Amino acid sequence: MQRSKPIFILVVLSLSLYSCKVRLQSTDCQPKVSGLGAPVAIALDENRFQVGMITFKAKAELTENNNTQNFDVHFRMIEDSAVWVRVSALGIEGVRLLVERDSVTMINRLNRTYVHTSTDYLRQLAGVDFSMQQLQDFLVGNPLHGAQQLRPFDVEILGEVFSVIQDGIHYTYQVNDCNRLDVLQSLDKKTHQHVYAKYSDFKKVRKRGIVPGMIQVSHTDGPKKTELKLKYANVSTEEFSSLAINIPSRYANALE
Repeated sequence: MQRSKPIFILVVLSLSLYSCKVRLQSTDCQPKVSGLGAPVAIALDENRFQVGMITFKAKAELTENNNTQNFDVHFRMIEDSAVWVRVSALGIEGVRLLVERDSVTMINRLNRTYVHTSTDYLRQLAGVDFSMQQLQDFLVGNPLHGAQQLRPFDVEILGEVFSVIQDGIHYTYQVNDCNRLDVLQSLDKKTHQHVYAKYSDFKKVRKRGIVPGMIQVSHTDGPKKTELKLKYANVSTEEFSSLAINIPSRYANALE
């Protein structure tokens, strides 16, 4: 499977809702902290969106090889525990995915196959070692690293930008005026694969914090470029009972 798929298998998941809806509201955020370096990194870390138990929906637009496809995505998360995704097109469910701390379960209703294996499967697809927490953080616009790991990077030229190098991947973070993540980039120094994520249209969710209303992601691998847009709407903080995925007995194991 091509490595350009990972980001979008992982990221084609996003937000807006029904029962116990909390309308996303325009936000007047706290003023950006003064000073450079550590104070801003700490503010970025302290302004993380609190996931808790939450449900979203989104409109997703995926463009690859000049071919654009549109999806509806239903997304649920339990903080530090699980990400559940249902991807549909024209009202027909195509893929259902559950990522837990140490396992991945995915069913593809179009070709009647399933995957049930360790999270190494997603790491192999992405070519990047990441955790459940980092996947959740990416989807809600939280930094993937803690304040103590962030180092100022070309501050005088680019503004509040921080850098982290981990496992051969160079990450850069740009901070907005709400002390939230504006741009996240990663560059694999070996493969030269580049990921660019832009967060915008921030909204306030009561008791949880500020969440982006739009995420625009591009993945470049040599001459090949894939783009994904996720547009969020409403969010529900109502608790849900189960995220379990039942694998139909007639489905074939995609890894065999």
